[in-house]
Amino acid sequence: MKRTNFSAAAAVCAGLVLAASCSSWAPEQQVSDYERNELKGPVASMRLIPYLVDSVDGGYEAVRVEPSPNNVYLEFDRDGRTTLNRRFNSRGERLSDRVYEYDSKGRLISTTLTDTTGKVLESASYTYSKGRLVSVRTMDGDSLRQYSEYTYYDRDSVVMDFYFKENERSGYRVMTYDSLGNNITNVTRNDEGMLMSSFELGYDSLGRKDTITSFSVFFGEMNSGMDYNDEGFCIRSVMNGRAGVAVYDFRHKLDSHGNWIERESCPAGSSTPKRVERRELTYYEN
Repeated sequence: MKRTNFSAAAAVCAGLVLAASCSSWAPEQQVSDYERNELKGPVASMRLIPYLVDSVDGGYEAVRVEPSPNNVYLEFDRDGRTTLNRRFNSRGERLSDRVYEYDSKGRLISTTLTDTTGKVLESASYTYSKGRLVSVRTMDGDSLRQYSEYTYYDRDSVVMDFYFKENERSGYRVMTYDSLGNNITNVTRNDEGMLMSSFELGYDSLGRKDTITSFSVFFGEMNSGMDYNDEGFCIRSVMNGRAGVAVYDFRHKLDSHGNWIERESCPAGSSTPKRVERRELTYYEN
């Protein structure tokens, strides 16, 4: 995979911040919640549990639930939008619920995170103008966690200014898009202009993300690539970073709707997975 001079890439992206456009342009390509979860509709709910495995004679067995933020129960509306994200610990105990609300145009307008007693831990509100997202305010109770403002430039870039304190900008992110509306670069800097992270994304002919070249001040440089099968599921992931190269192959078992209900994550060259994810899906009736 190619390697990129991230400082040069960041400088180029930052240079895209020109005079603001008066048009109502916004990126057209939006990843649906179904796509984000590798689902084909009409799924009503999904329960996902990740397991760690041990080798046994003739195969493997799932020995314990992996402590993971992916231990979740999701509900979707009939348009495939997430309405509930419930998280669990490795003992199967509910930790929190995040509820999503949408307006009449299907745009996300708020999320609310509560604990098992119903106490609000976090809330976020989204505002729009001319059909475009212009701000997101995230609160911890009565305290500001983050406020983000979006400005749209020409026909290929968006700048997000973010604040952790009122009226005190902490930094900004420049996002650029191709002619299909796919996000192709993200560059984040602090308010002094120091590069914090950058991402360069590539897509295959079907619009699926297949390369990511990234840099972070915390994790350094990493190059990633993904391969897909005819069903559209990722079957191989390659990551090359500070810790070396990691290659994983993914095997899927499907239900009658063509959705995977079990996914094995295997180190390349191994027939025994290190991790197994199992999903229970319910569907809307037509």
